[in-house]
Amino acid sequence: MQQRFDAIVIGAGASGLMAALELGRAGRKVAVLEATDRIGGRIDTVPGSGGSPPIERGAEFIHGRLPITLSLLEKAGIPVTQVEGRVWRSSGGRLEESSDFIEDPQLLLRACRALDGDIPVSRFVSQQFGDERHHDLRTSLLNYVQGYYAANPDRASAKALCRELSGNEETQYRVTGGYGRLVDYLQDKCLETGCFFALSAAVASVERTKGRAVVYTSGKTFEAAQVLCTVPVGALQRGDIGFHPEIPQRAALMTLGFGPVIKVILRFRNRFWADPDWTGGQDVSKAGFFFSNERIPTWWTQLPAEDAMLTGWCGGPPALAFRDMSDDNITEEALQSLAHIFGCEAARIRPILASSVVASWIERPFTNGAYSYEVVQGAEAQQALREPVDDTLFFAGEGLYTGPSIGTVEAALHTGLEAARLMIARS
Repeated sequence: MQQRFDAIVIGAGASGLMAALELGRAGRKVAVLEATDRIGGRIDTVPGSGGSPPIERGAEFIHGRLPITLSLLEKAGIPVTQVEGRVWRSSGGRLEESSDFIEDPQLLLRACRALDGDIPVSRFVSQQFGDERHHDLRTSLLNYVQGYYAANPDRASAKALCRELSGNEETQYRVTGGYGRLVDYLQDKCLETGCFFALSAAVASVERTKGRAVVYTSGKTFEAAQVLCTVPVGALQRGDIGFHPEIPQRAALMTLGFGPVIKVILRFRNRFWADPDWTGGQDVSKAGFFFSNERIPTWWTQLPAEDAMLTGWCGGPPALAFRDMSDDNITEEALQSLAHIFGCEAARIRPILASSVVASWIERPFTNGAYSYEVVQGAEAQQALREPVDDTLFFAGEGLYTGPSIGTVEAALHTGLEAARLMIARS
């Protein structure tokens, strides 16, 4: 027996929750279908205990003064904490303080100003910084693109990179108590409007005619006049959901960028990096980020919280090397990377490790990656996906956001809100 609604939202991540809330407030009878057994999507918070910060297995940072995210947090009474700390680079087991994430940023900005049109980042780097004298800049830039954007430099947009780097330096924040608090707030507000939630309800297919769609899950069938799909780009590209008839934007969908990430959260018995005996006599107690060329190259602390936790990050194509590794082996690789960064043996670090969490965002079920990045000429494909099919099937999600915050919770919230308002206007 089919359950009937005015609107069905596929996916209970930030985009789906934002859309469901807007639709519910407009008086629509809404069903939210979520493939996993929890709400939040790529927001995946493990609350802290005993005064410790939460563990963010997924989204962690607010990248600047992002209006929708901060407005929702303010309404919910949830504070944010500004990220603090200095940047350090490790080379050959020696740490050096750096003024920026990328070597020689002024030279890079001059090259950006000379960029005409759009080309892949890899070609931009080889054309502008191919000389051996630019080795450090070239390496740090490619690492940045792969790490920060989880992007393949052969596909990532140089124009988008330059736009981001030419903007004002952004202050980063964390949600005090974890991003999961925002998810809980949105779900509570959705429930107040009468939204129906179905968990462990993976959608297998969507059949549509103009003004009517039938959504099939493993156990139940749902019907609505409109369906909003907020499933991550990677899962759509893999074909997790069948669309009948096929969506006209399939070719555009397959051109979008979506990258993998491995995230390793290690909690130690003490903040060993604050001890000069571990750092060659240098004071790195106020370090916020450590960058290196190790297999897990990027690490950050919890400053301003002086917690004995380090988070390791490997994004983009290098993350694929961890695809078939066990969590224990990935943790060992993380310890080896840290040992090389601090110029010691892993045997020295291993005894002070208290706990570890590995979050693999590679071929993850229902996600198939971590988040989106801008590809060359990708805006046209994004716009194509934002166009509704017969005013019946709509799409939203961080990968369809055309502003400077693609790949973020803000982008997900923005597109969810935008899609819901379009559904209301077209109903």
